[in-house]
Amino acid sequence: MDYSIKWSRDLKKDLASNREYKFNKSNIRKCLYRPFVYSNLYFDDGVIDVKGINNSIFPNEIFDNISLILTAPEKLWKFANLVSTKLLDLHVFTPSGTINAPLYVYENGEKKLNITDYAIKKFQNKYKDKATAENIFAYCHAVLSSPKYQKEYEENLKIDYPRIPLYKNFDRFVELGRRLIKLQTEFENVEPNKDLKIEKDFKYMPEDFSMIKLNKEKGIIIFDGKNRIENIPKKAFDYKIGTRSALDWIIDYYKPKKLNPQKELHHKTLIENGLNSYDYKNIREYLFELIPKVINISVETVDIFKELEKLN
Repeated sequence: MDYSIKWSRDLKKDLASNREYKFNKSNIRKCLYRPFVYSNLYFDDGVIDVKGINNSIFPNEIFDNISLILTAPEKLWKFANLVSTKLLDLHVFTPSGTINAPLYVYENGEKKLNITDYAIKKFQNKYKDKATAENIFAYCHAVLSSPKYQKEYEENLKIDYPRIPLYKNFDRFVELGRRLIKLQTEFENVEPNKDLKIEKDFKYMPEDFSMIKLNKEKGIIIFDGKNRIENIPKKAFDYKIGTRSALDWIIDYYKPKKLNPQKELHHKTLIENGLNSYDYKNIREYLFELIPKVINISVETVDIFKELEKLN
């Protein structure tokens, strides 16, 4: 069941017919737009064409919840999974969309478990009292994250929803799943990698800030003439979400996009309306905080994956 957000197809028609939208500050929500990339979202009917049951998953910022995010069955894309405690974009992984499976749903403000009685019974028959809802969620995330699992069921995952085997070592799967959850949902607060060589001079502003280049062979991210991050361990690039490393996702999103007004009408519109500003100064400072943390996450995640392969 796909619960993710789909942008409005009728917004242009509404604007053309002078429909009035009343601004509500509480509709501004933090959204997981891409892996390890947060963006702001205006979560309102009309602006969002199909909310699905997102109102039942994350009614507002006060309600706690967590979702397991999976690629939809698709022959063209590699299986990927993450977890999120925020609303998320429909295409967080692939153009074909994602599956969003929350631990809880809210009905009239009441929190209800989103795991079937059948599933809980199966887990409890196997793992007894250890099979709490939160442990089952962490176990499932760990199993689906295992490279060995993804390889073994690669063809199945292209055409069908994943099945969850009941492996031994339930406790360790849960422990590793919980660690992955913490790394993926609190990535802005993780300790940064301490082995990096960082050169920074934020007072320096280049005339051309269109570079931001990632060199995997040399383990370097070059921002400009006086700002770079070096000594990135090769292991950091081994953590892949789909076919791309976490650093690839981040750099691709935050690097300045080249506008082509001759071929792209919306690019021309951006330029004509002065909407193509790129806040290089603040983006650069944020990335110098974020990237060392994501490097640390990537290295630890690779170690977790190696242990998951041994478990099953």
